[in-house]
Amino acid sequence: MAPGVGPLVGKRDGQFIIYPQYFDSRLSRAQGRRVPRESAVKAPTASAVFHAARAAGFDPELDPEHHHSAHWHERAGRVLIAKATVEGTKEGLIRVIARHLKAAGATEVAATKKGTE
Repeated sequence: MAPGVGPLVGKRDGQFIIYPQYFDSRLSRAQGRRVPRESAVKAPTASAVFHAARAAGFDPELDPEHHHSAHWHERAGRVLIAKATVEGTKEGLIRVIARHLKAAGATEVAATKKGTE
């Protein structure tokens, strides 16, 4: 395996693959956003998605080197979550992570505003 290249993971490998683009309010649905715009955040990172998934009670794995196939030029990373730890569908998982991501973003914005007052 080449240096800096993680293992290839597909849908049959028992993991859900979650990309930051699923939660990006700047993208259209056709460009890869998978949550309603009001549930999305601006420019989420794989690390932020990882922390939101952890806050939601999952045991995520951060894979910072991979990219969404439609965004091959951006090495935005991805988050892997074992299917065995998730009750329900990938869409349900994405919506749960979106709620935690949005809440974390609101907390960060409030903390930033407090620090500037």
